[in-house]
Amino acid sequence: MTGIFWISTQNLPCTSRTYEAKIWLMRDVTWEPDFPTTAQTASDLYRIGQGISPDIIVTINQWAMLNIIESISEIYGPTKEDIITSRNFIDKIEIGTDNYGRSYVDLILQGFIEKILSTNSINDLLNIGSSINKSLEEKDIQIFFKNPIAQAKATQFKWTGEISDTPHDYLYIVDSNVGWSKVDRNIQRSINYQIDLRDIENIKSFVTLKYINHSGVGASPCNPQWILKGEGNYNSQKNSCYWNYWRLYTPQNSKHIFSTPTELSDQSVSVKTGSGLPGKDTFKKQSNYGKTEFSGLLSTEASDITEMKVIYQLPTSILQKIDGTLKYNLMIQKQPGVPNREVNLEIIIPDQYTILKSSTIPTKISTNSVSFKEILTKDWLLELSFAPQ
Repeated sequence: MTGIFWISTQNLPCTSRTYEAKIWLMRDVTWEPDFPTTAQTASDLYRIGQGISPDIIVTINQWAMLNIIESISEIYGPTKEDIITSRNFIDKIEIGTDNYGRSYVDLILQGFIEKILSTNSINDLLNIGSSINKSLEEKDIQIFFKNPIAQAKATQFKWTGEISDTPHDYLYIVDSNVGWSKVDRNIQRSINYQIDLRDIENIKSFVTLKYINHSGVGASPCNPQWILKGEGNYNSQKNSCYWNYWRLYTPQNSKHIFSTPTELSDQSVSVKTGSGLPGKDTFKKQSNYGKTEFSGLLSTEASDITEMKVIYQLPTSILQKIDGTLKYNLMIQKQPGVPNREVNLEIIIPDQYTILKSSTIPTKISTNSVSFKEILTKDWLLELSFAPQ
């Protein structure tokens, strides 16, 4: 049995329209938000490059590595003098990447594997198992099996990272850094989601995506988009503009009503390559993975805030009528590699109904609405029932 085990960031692009990619490398394979699709692409690239068809594909990101280090105290880096702990892990990666390139992270991964395989303590093994399980729940480790029976079992445990097939309301935000930077850890993200159920035949959703760039003084500007291509060390690349190709997945047949205009910069890659026109709105609607996909390109300067508003009409099928009650379920899917996205949710109650039951304790209840606040560390399923007044 052969497998691929590789380090992932978030969802990185492979299209020339946003990233000027002339070739497709394994490190850039995570463009698709559906992990089984990504894994199949990775398998194909590995087969083409190495002549081997893997049976298992596993991806792990820096947050999973940090979880595991916390469970085993420390590991060795490339040398025995290079001791890595949870406190210095991020700094070590930044410095090591500057000095040795991407191979440094591969060497750290070898240190993980050696530490785990050499551990004899039951307590340590339990701690490692707990940290791996946490990382699987938070989608910082994802697995794909070519064997359909094994894949079905992993899917039951929610380890496989596919876009959820749900009949009810659904929200999945996918951010992709397309600016040749490493700014993601400086970005604070939040979602404000209001759903208006007053008229159950005309259900409207109001989504606001908010991004705060905490990059400091001296950060690189947004234009041109490729300003950091092949330039600077890790520190300069993490303090920079945030170029974000965002995607919002909603239930199939959602109807677009309004979105904040986002004009394409004349110093963007899209304009440079001739695939886009300066000043044109980057917003796009299409159908993918059984969902309606809204997308566009945003840039956030250092110490700045940007917001993207999208309004759309939902299909009435997201509500279920059961014995006189209305049932509303919402799945908000967590993006791998994006920790602690804040969710502020307000649901305006259907006319002539009152709230009957909620699977999550609300932060606020009024006569006509109910509100929730969550930090999205893993997928969140909200189940609500409404009874006639």
